[in-house]
Amino acid sequence: MLLRSLGMAGPAIVHIEFKSSDFARTSAFYAKLFDWQTQSNASGSYMKFDGSDGPSGGWVRADLVQSPGPIAYLTVGLLLGVRFESGVAGIFVFVVLALVIAAAWGTIGIWIALRTGSGEAVQAQFPILFFFIIVSSMNLPRNLIEAHWFEIAATLNPVSYMIEGLRSLVIEGWNAEALLLGFGVSIAAIAVAMLLASSALKMRMTRT
Repeated sequence: MLLRSLGMAGPAIVHIEFKSSDFARTSAFYAKLFDWQTQSNASGSYMKFDGSDGPSGGWVRADLVQSPGPIAYLTVGLLLGVRFESGVAGIFVFVVLALVIAAAWGTIGIWIALRTGSGEAVQAQFPILFFFIIVSSMNLPRNLIEAHWFEIAATLNPVSYMIEGLRSLVIEGWNAEALLLGFGVSIAAIAVAMLLASSALKMRMTRT
C-alpha cells in the first residue's frame, strides 16, 4: 500500500500473517507451492517469508495466539452477574456460536482483502458491520419493533439472527429455532465468503 501511495510499482498486499502449529511442514508446503523462502526467529515463535514477486509476511506459532475474545467478554459478564437460562451447557454453545460468527466476519474480510488488495477496504468492513448491527434486532426483539420499515429491515438483516441465537441462550433457555438460524446464517456466510475468496485468490494468482 505504501508503494502504491507513492506511485511506485509494487504488490497491492505488502504483508500478511497466518498461524501455524508446525513450522517445518508449513515451510516445506509453501516453498513447493510458491517458492517462498522462510526463516524462523531465535525463539521459534515466528517464521517469516519473503515472496520474490509478491507480499512478505510470516506465521505466528499457533499456541502463542491470544485466547478467543468471546471468552473474555463471557467472563466479564458472569462476574457482573449475568445468568444463563440455558445453564452451563448453554455457556459452551454461546462460545461456539460466537466463534462461528467471528469466523463468518473474518472470512468476509479475507474475501474483501483478496478481491481488492486494499487494507483500507478491509478496514471499511467495520462501519458496514456497525450499520448492520444498528438495523438489527440487537436492542429490541423483532416482534416488539413498532416501526414497520425497521421490523422489515431487521427481519431481512442476517445479523439479527446471529444476535438472536446468542441472546436466546441467556434470556430464553434452549430456543431451537433461534439457534438453528444463528448457526445456519453464520455457516452460510462462511461458505459463501470462502467461495468468493477462492475465486478472488485464483484471479489474483493468475494475474501474478
